[in-house]
Amino acid sequence: MCLVEYSINENFGENMKDIRLIAERFKKHLRAMDKKVAIFWALDCAQKVLCYFEISCPFDLRPRTAMQTTKEWLEGTVSFKQIRRSALDAHTAARQVNDLKASYAARSCSRAVATAHVITHAAGAALYALKVFEQIDPELVEKELSWQFKRLIQQKGEQNEL
Repeated sequence: MCLVEYSINENFGENMKDIRLIAERFKKHLRAMDKKVAIFWALDCAQKVLCYFEISCPFDLRPRTAMQTTKEWLEGTVSFKQIRRSALDAHTAARQVNDLKASYAARSCSRAVATAHVITHAAGAALYALKVFEQIDPELVEKELSWQFKRLIQQKGEQNEL
């Protein structure tokens, strides 16, 4: 099965436009969130798959460093310029690796970091993480998609309680 056949509480069908429907569902929630909360969610999604990049490229620290830089930016200890550079570095790592699973994992990290610039990039972090799970075992995608939506709604709710 391919990624676009998966859904949560909906049947999206079997064509590529349906992956865009999943992305739009993420984006709908993200637009109503504080950017920092969205970054934490994107980092959570990317963290779950980062190990697949690191297994393939154990000495390439760019995606991990990018995620750490983002956490430091949230604490106010690094500049936005450093965030932008680290997102581009993680993206370059994704392009340079030959393993598709590792590439998707690095792209997930890159998008999580890029959320600091544009909040809806968080959806890309989640979607690339789903692609990693699809490469591992298509049966895992539904479970991961469910976790992503539940975590997104949970963090959105926590934001509203503040």
